[in-house]
Amino acid sequence: MEYTRVKLFLKEDAVDELTAVLEGTGVTGVILESPDALRELMDKKNEYDWDYIDESVLALEHVPASVTFFLEDRLEEIDHMDEILDSIRHLPIDRVEIATVNDEDWKDNWKTYFKPTRITDKIIVKPTWETYETTSENDLIIELDPGMAFGTGTHPTTTMCLRLMEKYMPAEGATVMDVGCGSGILSIGAVLLGAVRVLAIELDPLAIEVTRNNIMVNKMEDDIQVIQEDLSTGIEERFDVIVANLTADLICRLAQTANLQLKHTGKLIVSGILDEQYKRVEDCMDNAGFQVKEQISQDGWVAMSAYTR
Repeated sequence: MEYTRVKLFLKEDAVDELTAVLEGTGVTGVILESPDALRELMDKKNEYDWDYIDESVLALEHVPASVTFFLEDRLEEIDHMDEILDSIRHLPIDRVEIATVNDEDWKDNWKTYFKPTRITDKIIVKPTWETYETTSENDLIIELDPGMAFGTGTHPTTTMCLRLMEKYMPAEGATVMDVGCGSGILSIGAVLLGAVRVLAIELDPLAIEVTRNNIMVNKMEDDIQVIQEDLSTGIEERFDVIVANLTADLICRLAQTANLQLKHTGKLIVSGILDEQYKRVEDCMDNAGFQVKEQISQDGWVAMSAYTR
């Protein structure tokens, strides 16, 4: 199948407005190449965001900022292209490049930017097509092929979840429920951190397929069970830890039943909360009988670990 690739070169400070305008015209999922974003990444070299940066990525520091998106069909068959271009005409766009590409050319293009990344003190996320030499005997490697529909595991909501899991999960023998498992990264991380049983819950059939594939890649079929369920409403088993990288509204819903699915000393670890939503989620947790033990934040997102009172 053929697609149209649109690449917009613009001033860095107009990127946020551009992506918002594009979303309003039905364009979702953009590729941002940003010197400022690269410099911000370089400033974090002493944190756990990355181990190394490929030279091709470093070269972005010397190119103008750009936003790229893809549309189905060839250019002449896209009815709303004029609408899209009209909607962004007021922005400081220096140049527009439009080309027709085959889906085989672009559907795997994102893999170029997905490199082995240290997420926590112990955990490294490694794409299945990359090689990585461990630097410590304590390194734990998550092999991940998220597919086109899921993230690479390096988003702040995921990294904070894994950091809290590393800190609060029992050292060995834990049972874990992963609610909204997505690519399965938290379930796999739980096993690496010592869990003996993980129940991964997901409603989306595509996510279930991706999770099962990643479980096989990591050879954890005997450790992780995947089921299709809406949150955890039908689960009667009790766990040592429940993890959930969701949204604020879904976390509030989950909190209503989570205390019935945790053991007496169990922990609830949640992420996916925007800074401005934290107080509301904290109130939901309090009303559901949870006490927040720790909350951490990164790039406008919040994660927390809580226990039943």
